[in-house]
Amino acid sequence: MPNDNPNPGPAGPAGFAQEPIPPIPPVPPIPPLPQPVKARRVGTATLGLALIMIGVLIPLMMFFPEYALPMIRMAPLVLLVLGAEILFYALTWKQGKLKYDGLSIFMAIAITFCSLTASAVLPLVQSEVQYQKLREEKSNAVYKSLREVLDTLDYSGDFDVWAYPSSGGSHWSYVEAIANSGAPEDWSYSVNVDLRASGKSDITPEQAANTMLPLLKELESFSGVERIHMELDAGRENNLYSLNESRNIFRHLNQKDLLERIEVTTPKQRNAVYTQEEYEQQYQAGFEAGQAAFDGSEEANRLLENAYNEGYHAGQEQGVPLEEHNRMVADAYAEGYEAGRNETE
Repeated sequence: MPNDNPNPGPAGPAGFAQEPIPPIPPVPPIPPLPQPVKARRVGTATLGLALIMIGVLIPLMMFFPEYALPMIRMAPLVLLVLGAEILFYALTWKQGKLKYDGLSIFMAIAITFCSLTASAVLPLVQSEVQYQKLREEKSNAVYKSLREVLDTLDYSGDFDVWAYPSSGGSHWSYVEAIANSGAPEDWSYSVNVDLRASGKSDITPEQAANTMLPLLKELESFSGVERIHMELDAGRENNLYSLNESRNIFRHLNQKDLLERIEVTTPKQRNAVYTQEEYEQQYQAGFEAGQAAFDGSEEANRLLENAYNEGYHAGQEQGVPLEEHNRMVADAYAEGYEAGRNETE
C-alpha cells in the first residue's frame, strides 16, 4: 500500500512512524546583577590626621617640650576637621550612601579629650619638676655652706638639709603659682637642718649651742631664708636638741639666748608610750562632751578644756612629748565625741 506522507519519519518500532522532535525554545537573556551601592566612610580621614598629629607631638614633647604645649592646645581642631569632613560629604556625596566610621569618630574624640587633659596637666607637671629642682638647688647650696662650717667645728657625724617655700600657701598652690607666672626670683624659704652626731653620748646643752650658733650665723648669709628648724640628735638614748625660729629671731641670737630657746627632749620623753588607760579616759570625756553638745549646752566646752588639760599634765608626768601626746589625746577625744553624738541621735 502506497505511503502518502511526503516526509516520512524514521521508522519506529514495529514499523510505526516516530513523531518529530520539537525545536528547543531560545533561552531568555539573564538580567544583569544589580551593582552594589558605593558607600563613603566618614571619619577615617580625620582619624588619620589625628594619628599624624600624635606622631609629631610625641617626639616634640621629648626633645622640645616648650613647643609641644601650644600644639596640644590646638587639639580641638581635630573636632573641627571631623565636622568639616561630615558636612562636606553630606553635601557633595551623591554616588551612594554615607557610612559613619564609628570607631574612627570615637578615636578622634578620645584623642581630643586626652590632648586637652594633657594640656591642663602638663604645665603642673613641668612646674612640679621646676619646683623640685628649685628646692634641690637651695638645699644643696645650704648643705655645701654648712658642711664647710661643720668641718671647722668639733662635730662628728652627718646631717641633712631640706629647703621648702615658707610663703605662698600649700605645696600645690606654690606649684600652680610657678605654672602661672614662673619661679619667683625672691623665693622665701624655710630650712630644716637635721644633725646626726656620732661618737658622743653625753652632749650637753652648751655643746649643742656651740654647734648650732655658727650654723645660724652662716644661714644669715642666705637672704631668702625666713625660718629654720634645727635638730641635734645623738641617738634615742640621748637628749634631742631642737630649735625652731624665724629669721628675725635667730639672726640676733647669742650663746645665752640660744641656750634659753633650745628645746630639750629627754630619752624618757622620746621613748614614752601612750597608755590604753589614757585613751579610755579621753574617749570617755569625749563621749560625754558629744552627748552634751547634742543637747546644746555649754558642758561640751568645759569637758573639752578639761580633757586637754588632763592630757597635757599627764604628758608632763609620764615624759611623753607634749605635742605628740596631745595629738593622741585629741584623736581619742574626737572618737569619743562622735560616738556620744551618734548614740544620742
